[in-house]
Amino acid sequence: MFNKFMMIICVSVLHTVALANSEAALDKKVAFSTLGKVLTQSIHNINDRTMSDSLAKLRNKFSIKGWRSLQRSLRKSGVPELIYTHKLQETVRIVGPVNVSQSSSEQNVWYITVPINIEYQSAAMRITQEAADIYVLREDANVPAHILVDNYQIDMSSSDHIDKSLAREKLCPLNLAKA
Repeated sequence: MFNKFMMIICVSVLHTVALANSEAALDKKVAFSTLGKVLTQSIHNINDRTMSDSLAKLRNKFSIKGWRSLQRSLRKSGVPELIYTHKLQETVRIVGPVNVSQSSSEQNVWYITVPINIEYQSAAMRITQEAADIYVLREDANVPAHILVDNYQIDMSSSDHIDKSLAREKLCPLNLAKA
């Protein structure tokens, strides 16, 4: 009788702990989804006058590795050069649900994918592309509330990649760029 009673209590406690853990995971998913949206809007809603300041304000949200990955992704895309050269306004629209998942191999690592449409616009032209911002968040094991972006990349594989050649192709007829 005593063992059966203890078993019922143990199962009840385990169920409560599992429920609390799933609620905590759900709360983290909601918080990380919101964080992904805010970071994406901060990275992409810029122009030639605000780019440096906007990105500098994000610095403390990234680990050293994460900050380098953001800089590398921006440099590789060629977008900052285009924005400065052609005085473009970059705006972003989130076009679907944000996907948040926890790493199966590391408990303190989360992946966030934000599906977006990015628009580059000046007085004379407009370019739109589909993309996805991908963030890897790492939670400090010693300080659970301390979460930093540990990696960033933009996935443009499902669309026309805005690179220098595409931009020139679209901009040259408007006499905004020289080949």
